[in-house]
Amino acid sequence: MHIVLVDNFFYLRSLERVEVTVSPHLGLMSLAAVLQSVGHKVSIVDPKLVFSAGDWALPNQQFYEAWAHTILCLEADIVGFTALGRTLPHAVSAAERIKALRPSLPILVGGPHATILGPAVLEAFDCFDVVVRHEAETTIVHIVEALHAGRSLDGLTNLVFREGQAVISTRESRPLPDMDDLPFPAYHLYPRDELMGKELAIEAGRGCPFACTFCSTANFFQRRYRLKSNERLIEEMEELRSRYGTVVVDLNHDLFGLNKKALREFCRQVTGRGLKWKCSMRPDTMDVAMLPDLVRAGCVSIYFGIESGSPRMQKIIAKKLDLEDTAHAIEQALEVGLVCTASFITGFPEETDADLNETLDMIGRLSALSSTRLLLQLHVLSPEPGSDLAAREQTIRFDGIGPEMDDLVDRQLIARHPQVFSVFHHFETQLSRQRVLYCSAFVTFVMPEVGHALVRLITDVGFDGRLSRLLDAVIPQDADADIDFNNMIQRLWAGLEWIAANTLRETSYIGELVRFSRIMAACRRDGEKPSSDSGEILVAPFEFEVADIARTLLETRRDAPNPAPKPTWYAFQMSPTHTINIVRLNEVESAEIAALYAGSASRPAGTREDLARLGAMSLCE
Repeated sequence: MHIVLVDNFFYLRSLERVEVTVSPHLGLMSLAAVLQSVGHKVSIVDPKLVFSAGDWALPNQQFYEAWAHTILCLEADIVGFTALGRTLPHAVSAAERIKALRPSLPILVGGPHATILGPAVLEAFDCFDVVVRHEAETTIVHIVEALHAGRSLDGLTNLVFREGQAVISTRESRPLPDMDDLPFPAYHLYPRDELMGKELAIEAGRGCPFACTFCSTANFFQRRYRLKSNERLIEEMEELRSRYGTVVVDLNHDLFGLNKKALREFCRQVTGRGLKWKCSMRPDTMDVAMLPDLVRAGCVSIYFGIESGSPRMQKIIAKKLDLEDTAHAIEQALEVGLVCTASFITGFPEETDADLNETLDMIGRLSALSSTRLLLQLHVLSPEPGSDLAAREQTIRFDGIGPEMDDLVDRQLIARHPQVFSVFHHFETQLSRQRVLYCSAFVTFVMPEVGHALVRLITDVGFDGRLSRLLDAVIPQDADADIDFNNMIQRLWAGLEWIAANTLRETSYIGELVRFSRIMAACRRDGEKPSSDSGEILVAPFEFEVADIARTLLETRRDAPNPAPKPTWYAFQMSPTHTINIVRLNEVESAEIAALYAGSASRPAGTREDLARLGAMSLCE
């Protein structure tokens, strides 16, 4: 029997483009390995590869047809989709096309979203025949063999299936697999070229014993927390290095460091093997004293979910972190050389402007800890099926903005099925929806381009060190009128430049630094476009030697002391390796460029308008 398993389709949002990255799906590879172990043929289709091979700026109808065609060409006996909340509309679009062309082909769907909303998914979409709930390694072989033989699924557990016009749910059970008994995941079902030398993930464990109100992880994994043994983890890490030259392994589990004894033993066993790895931890379960041991054992990065900088909200959402201890833990992790991610969420039903301000100010304080090794995120809360919040009787709204600022291909589909697609909605809250979106966009998309050090300098000089006050000044007063993603980003940049040029007039070099950062960002985005010419050069004049000031700010995280004005022209060029070369032009070159400007009908002004596109000039050679 040939079973085709289908990966999620999702993309990362940025200005003027979307990015898709192949990241082998741990759950599918585990199921594929189980099926192969009993002799079945298995293929995995990754729609991100289909998208990358096409010429689409965004997912569209032609992409879904190509995705369905790729699956049908494999002549499967059974097709199985996995879907997270934000990827389910894409899976529906592909599955509908498959079912229209091969009505008798059984199509399964699984994953956290389908597990929680099984009956609703089948009632809404007749393209799916079976919902496979929870962890399926102990049931998947029985499911596919029953379907292939035409037997009833009644006797199997954790299923929702269609029988005539009826939708039937079988009883739930908890035959949770021992993680060490699972076969080695089927990485080989992804193209080898997509794996060689890349960062790859290993499923380090499953489940969560905590009860955060916004999260569904504990529900999906039936609240049982467990890890693979250290021996099994190291075996998989060594195997990935041997097969694919993997340099860094992501030990995928929200709470890898929860069991301190196991973590200490893992560090002991992995030290000296030359393996590099990253993980996720709760800051209140991390033993700060163990951080040097983690580094010696090859740990390079830790992800921390903080969620809110408000002590009041920490209690309400049942995260219950001590925020001073959390900031100290992150500072200590950075001190020993680790890269850290600190993730926050806004848009909780009970959240007030004061709560959001505390979150923003904590983000601002953390940004001062590192300019290069700390990634800060501010996500917008979505009603997550299976979470305590989603289970409550609360009003949710839909305004067409996806959970990660996604472009929604079929808004009518989402609007027709609010229960199934709740993650594309938002809770009614005391906060302005526009402020939530603008704050998230600034922290997640604009702040990394401006740079932590420069944002911190601006808040220190003009806003009493408080990021919340800076954002109050930067967010446009008529923000209610426009929540288009690209326009939000452009208006945030424009607001920041206006603040730097007007509110901070006595430190005019700050305005020049902001413009310098924006030109760098524009150059980087242009260079990353598929059609870009890496030889294109952008030039711009500045009143200060801003590259030197920026370097000092980055290296010392301190204000440059009253730099003297020195008019300087810079040339910016994106290299073929996507790094930006910056060259200070000498006096002769500067005079030539100035002459070009003088000969123009009107001198460019502002930000991008300051750029002269000089094509084939070889200033950066």
